[in-house]
Amino acid sequence: MIYNESMLDIIGLGSIFVDYFFETEADHLKKVGLGIEEDCLWEDKFKENQKLFLKGLELKTKSLGGMTVNTLMILSKMGLKCGSLGIIGNDTDGNFVKEKIKGVNIDEVIEGGNTAKCFCLITNKGQERTFVVYENKEEDMVFNKINMDYINNSKFVHLSPFFTKDMKLTFEKVKKLVEKIEGPKITFTPSATYVGYGLDKLKPILKKTEVFFSNKWEMESLNKSKDFVYESKKLLEYGPKIVICTLGSEGVLVTTADKQFQQAAIKPKKIVDSTGAGDTFAGGFLYGLVKGKTVEEAAQIGTKLASMSLSEYGEGWLDSLVNDFD
Repeated sequence: MIYNESMLDIIGLGSIFVDYFFETEADHLKKVGLGIEEDCLWEDKFKENQKLFLKGLELKTKSLGGMTVNTLMILSKMGLKCGSLGIIGNDTDGNFVKEKIKGVNIDEVIEGGNTAKCFCLITNKGQERTFVVYENKEEDMVFNKINMDYINNSKFVHLSPFFTKDMKLTFEKVKKLVEKIEGPKITFTPSATYVGYGLDKLKPILKKTEVFFSNKWEMESLNKSKDFVYESKKLLEYGPKIVICTLGSEGVLVTTADKQFQQAAIKPKKIVDSTGAGDTFAGGFLYGLVKGKTVEEAAQIGTKLASMSLSEYGEGWLDSLVNDFD
């Protein structure tokens, strides 16, 4: 593939959110029928119970969100040319996205429905988070207006889930989209949502994946095994060249065809919010790959950034980020 100056380094595909952060206690989650880190869609739990869900919660801040957007914001801040493809509403939150998504090309972001929201419920002094997602009802419009020339004129495509009313139907559209990607290297964060569909369903995407990002729970769930070390190696057989398994405070396991190593975590000065730490690691790791660094160097960059991201809610910590990784 021949790169040109107008080519974007990376394009993100996935739902665009505005995240609302609240601090609460496990008792409050229990009252509204939620377990800690038991993520759900808004209507599944709160269609009849909205007032109780919000009662007593103090909004700490709101921030740009969505797995892919979290990663793009880091890469853009570090000087890479990035683009996003998704949907936002013509509403207050949509305007918030346009204002905050600095440095990321949004020419192919369309307008429709109401901007997706994620209520991030932070417990245990920032170490646990539970997500309640209010999806954009018109999210599937994205697939009617896909500009493949835009997507294929990039070095990398970073894929995460699109959240819709019919997730399984949308997932089939995602697979068809992936089939049309020619040229860019695909990096894939399936999250618990797509992992839940099982390994067989993911195979068409995996066979075109350069880097696969997951956490320990997702890796174990995907393979129905507690041996995430072995299963990370096994996953290479399905297509990925690099398999990433984040381990929280224990760091991250990186697996390729010729090596496997664990990069230790860097202890943060304080933990306010662990939301998006995995997406932040992905941003640092992908930055390293784009810059031609080794997988070891890329893992070190990702780990350092992930530690920094724990210090504030959302993407607020990016304001003080200085790129000293070149």
